[in-house]
Amino acid sequence: MTIHWKPLVLTAALILIALYIPFHNRYRIEHIDDAWSLSWAYGYWVEGDVYDSVFGYIDGDGGTSVFGRTYAFIYGAWGLATSWSRPAGYMLSTLLLLITAALWRKNLLILGYAPLVSLSFVLIMLLMEAYYGMAHRLRSDALVLFLSTLSFTLYLQKRPFFSAMILCAAVETHPYGLVGLFYILSAVLSGFLGTAKKSRQYAPADVFRFVLGGLLGFGYYIALHFKWIEGLLEVSNRIGGNPIFKYFFDHSYSWRHWPELLMIAAGISVFIIRREYRNDMFIPIFICMMLLFSILLPRGNHHYIVFLYPPFILLLLYLSSKLNFLPVFIAGFLLFQVPQYAWLFWSQRNFSWPNYIERLQKAIPKDGDTMIYGPSSAWFALYDRNYKAYGYFGRSEIDKAQLPEEMYVIKNGNMGKEGGISDLQSIEQYYKERKTEEWFEPGHSRYLIEYWKLEQP
Repeated sequence: MTIHWKPLVLTAALILIALYIPFHNRYRIEHIDDAWSLSWAYGYWVEGDVYDSVFGYIDGDGGTSVFGRTYAFIYGAWGLATSWSRPAGYMLSTLLLLITAALWRKNLLILGYAPLVSLSFVLIMLLMEAYYGMAHRLRSDALVLFLSTLSFTLYLQKRPFFSAMILCAAVETHPYGLVGLFYILSAVLSGFLGTAKKSRQYAPADVFRFVLGGLLGFGYYIALHFKWIEGLLEVSNRIGGNPIFKYFFDHSYSWRHWPELLMIAAGISVFIIRREYRNDMFIPIFICMMLLFSILLPRGNHHYIVFLYPPFILLLLYLSSKLNFLPVFIAGFLLFQVPQYAWLFWSQRNFSWPNYIERLQKAIPKDGDTMIYGPSSAWFALYDRNYKAYGYFGRSEIDKAQLPEEMYVIKNGNMGKEGGISDLQSIEQYYKERKTEEWFEPGHSRYLIEYWKLEQP
């Protein structure tokens, strides 16, 4: 079977244009981490708050007190310039992904991989659901992956001082930024074993420059967080699990990724059977380092697969090239991925984000500083109001004396998932409720707005 490269690349390019332009802001209707992350940046830039006052995490487990200030600087400046728009935020995440993909192409060329393999890596990364989803989230993942990859690129370009500095910025943004060090160690170990695509030498001066850059980067972290350093103890609450297991077996749509897992298992088997490690030790070392990192920094969140997937993509592309069916592999990947996107966009075709924002803004009266309690997505419509997200009362451990005298409550189909039902059940006996408005959001769910007034004892 012969597939020509030019029509294939053109087809992939057209699909990418369709995915990233017409379907921009239509991948997810509602995602809790969007408001959760960007509200931290808003709180820091506008209110000078380093804690999570919207979702109720009042310790190191939320906000930018112990991590994430670099995210707040960059996404916060972008948010200020774009009125904290979710679509605009997605544009920034998408831009970071595009730069990251270009950096990986450069890295692979430096390591000696063929131009077609390097180009194919970019296509797969931009088409793959894990990365496409990352480009359409406002979590710090896109920024952390960019910084980690940039650190690796600078290292390969023999700029260890700046590599270490950028690596520290990645870790400050999120602890998982430490994965950049494991990217670097993969190249170092394969170089020492003498089987890397390109032999590399490591002078003591380079090690010294890397350590010096790391010390300066550590100083950057301390300067930002020394006042709240005790909050690191709270971060330990989130340690546990494994993103690889979570991605393939333990989240809502894990079954969609089982074909990927089968391909990876087949690729590893073929790599071993053909003894390709005699020709390329970087790939097996890279895979082992990612598996090791997922164990040393356990985090049961499937979104983190984006940091660990590069060696597996490289493995499949390398073998496809060796076996002379790289175009077939790319075409097969398109046939696997595109129908999933088509079904998703079709199922959500009636939902309009601008209409959703406008309807919420009109539905909530502007009554001074009255609290508004509702779903995470509504924060984008009401960010400049006294807005609290589902689960706020339980997380912040509000007692009866601290309850607001009045508030507007926005109810939708996502209440149970985001902790709103149990949260309101714990306080509803203190309030008198009155329905003010109700509607069905096309393509989404039923919305109900109530006015709650605290009853006097």
